[in-house]
Amino acid sequence: MAAFMGETASKMVGGSYIAQGSQNISSLNAQISELVEKRKLPAKKFSDQQIEFALNHLSLMDSNNFSGNAGVGEREGRCLSSMVHRRNFGFCHGIGRSGDITEVQPKAAGSSLLVKICKDMSLDAIRIAGVKAVVLSQLVRADILYLPFWGHVKFQLLKMAAFMGETASKMVGGSYIAQGSQNISSLNAQISELVEKRKLPAKKFSDQQIEFALNHLSLMDSNNFSGNAGVGEREGRCLSSMVHRRNFGFCHGIGRSGDITEVQPKAAGSSLLVKICKDMSLDAIRIAGVKGCSDCVLLPVATGMALSLCMMTLRESRPKARFVIFLRIDQKSCIKSILTAGFEPIVINGKLEGDELRTDLVALRSQMERSDSESILCVMSTTSCFAPRVPDNLPEIGKLCSEFNIPHVVNNAYGLQSTKCAHLLSQTYRLKYRLDAFVQSTDKNFLVPVGGSIVVSFDSFLTSKLAKMYPGRASMSPILDLFITLLSVGAEGFQKLLLQRRNLFAQLQNELRSVSELYGERLLETPHNDISMAISLNCYRSSTSENVTKLGSMLFTRFVSGARVVSCSNTKQIGRTEFKGFGSHCDDYQCDYLTAAAGLGIEEEDIHLFVKRLKSVLSKKENIS
Repeated sequence: MAAFMGETASKMVGGSYIAQGSQNISSLNAQISELVEKRKLPAKKFSDQQIEFALNHLSLMDSNNFSGNAGVGEREGRCLSSMVHRRNFGFCHGIGRSGDITEVQPKAAGSSLLVKICKDMSLDAIRIAGVKAVVLSQLVRADILYLPFWGHVKFQLLKMAAFMGETASKMVGGSYIAQGSQNISSLNAQISELVEKRKLPAKKFSDQQIEFALNHLSLMDSNNFSGNAGVGEREGRCLSSMVHRRNFGFCHGIGRSGDITEVQPKAAGSSLLVKICKDMSLDAIRIAGVKGCSDCVLLPVATGMALSLCMMTLRESRPKARFVIFLRIDQKSCIKSILTAGFEPIVINGKLEGDELRTDLVALRSQMERSDSESILCVMSTTSCFAPRVPDNLPEIGKLCSEFNIPHVVNNAYGLQSTKCAHLLSQTYRLKYRLDAFVQSTDKNFLVPVGGSIVVSFDSFLTSKLAKMYPGRASMSPILDLFITLLSVGAEGFQKLLLQRRNLFAQLQNELRSVSELYGERLLETPHNDISMAISLNCYRSSTSENVTKLGSMLFTRFVSGARVVSCSNTKQIGRTEFKGFGSHCDDYQCDYLTAAAGLGIEEEDIHLFVKRLKSVLSKKENIS
C-alpha cells in the first residue's frame, strides 16, 4: 500500500495521520499472518472492514483479477455483471480441479488459500464445540442441489408511499418528488412486464434497478420481516452482517423438505426470484438458437454433478441398468459423473476423419446391438469440446437411442454459445429423435462464478422427476448470480455477446494459422468445432511428454490461461478404465498439439496478448526440447 503511505501522501494529509493509518494496516497484516500461521479460529472477531481487506487481497491472487492476463480458455472466471463480481469479491474460479476438489486450482491461488484457511478454522471450531481428536475434514458445499419450479405467484412491488406522500412533497418539493415517483413507477412497470412476459428483458437493467428489485424481493422473506419472532431451527439468520449483505438478505433457500417445487412459506421473495430466473434462462437458451425447449431445472452445482443427478434420476425408470455408453471426451468430470452416479462407462472412441475426431456411429450401433438394452442407463454424448474433437452427431445418436429405447443425455457444457451446437440440439428435437436432457454450465455460458448449471428438456418428464428427488431445501446462491447477470445484459446484450464471440473466433483462428505456419506447424482443420481450435506441435515429436507439456507451463507463467498442451503419449486410469492418449480424446492421435478457445467474454486484447506470448514461447523451443 506504498501509494497511500509515502511522502506525497504524508504531505497531502499529514504525516501523523498517514503513520496512524499505516500502523492500522500493519496490525491487520499481522493478524492475517497469525491466522495463516496458527491455522486456528482467531480469538477475537474481525470487523467487516478487516474481512473485506483480507478478501480483496486474496482475490487479487486469482488469475481472473490479474492485470494484463490473457485468458483463452472456455472458463476464465469472467463475470458479465460487475455486480456479480462484486458480490463474490472477485472469487469466480471455484475450487479444486476436475479430478480432485481438494487440489489447488492453478488459476485461483487466492481461492485455494482461502479454502485451506477456512478448513483449518472449521476444524478448530469443531474442536471448540467439544469434538476432540478431529484430524481431517473435507470442506464441500452443502447446498448440492437447486431446483426451481413453475407457479403463478403474483408479484406486487411496494409503492414506496413513505417517500411519495404529501409530507415528502412539503419537505423536498412536489415537482422533485413527482419526478422521483415517476422514475420508481417506470421501474415498477419494467419489473411487472418482466414477471408478466416471462422473458429476458430486451434492454438491460442498471445495477441500481437490479438492487431495487432485489431489496424488495428480499423484504418478502421472513428473516427480513420487522419484528419477526423466529423460533425454528432454521430462520435464515446470518452471524455475519457481511454475509447477509453479500446475499442481499436471501438466506432461506428454496423449496421444502418434502418437495423442492413447493413455495417456501418463509421465503416468498426467494421463491418468486427463482421462478423469474427460470423463465429468463429458458428464453436466453431460445435466443442462443435452441428451439423447442419447454422446461429446465436450475442447479447449484457445476456440469459434472448435474450430469450425475440426471443419471440418478434415470435410475428410477431403469432399475436393471449398470452401464452408461460414453462417447469419449477426455475430461475427468464427465467420466467421474458416471462413476459418482454408481455406473460403469462403456467407452466408444471417436473416429478420425481428416484432423477431426467425430462420432463413430458404426461402433455405437454395434455396442447397442450386443448389449442388453435394459442394462444400459443412457448414452452420454457431448457437444462443446476441445479441438480436434468435434460435437457429436446428436440427431443420428438420438435416432439410434429411439430405435433401441435407450435414454440420451447430452453434455452441452458451454454449447449455448455455439450456433453449431444449438443447431444439433434443435435438429434432434425437430426430427423427433430421442434426447432426454441436455446440461450446460452457467459460468461458461452466462459468465457468472463457477457453481451452477441448467438441465433442459424438450418435455418435462426428466426435469420434473429430477426436481422432485431433492431431499430438503436448496441454495439459491448461484441462481441469484444468474438472475442478476441476465438482468444486467438483457436480450439485446446477450445477442451482441454471442455475435462478438463468433467474430473473435474467426480472428483467433486466423492469428493461430499465421503463427503455426511461421514456426513450421499447422492449424488443425476442425470446421465442425466453432469454439475451440488446435495447432500441431510436430517440432516436439522426439521430445518426452514432460517437455511437450512444459510449453503449457511456460505460457501459464507468462499469464496465459486456458491454453492446453496435449501429449498423445499420456495414459490415465480413472476408476477401472484406462485411457490411452488421455487428453486427446482417442488412443493414438496423429500429433501432439496446443488448443485455445474463443469462449464467451473473450476480448480482442486477450487474442493479441496470447499470440504475442505464444510467439515468444515457440521461439524458445530449443530450450524446451
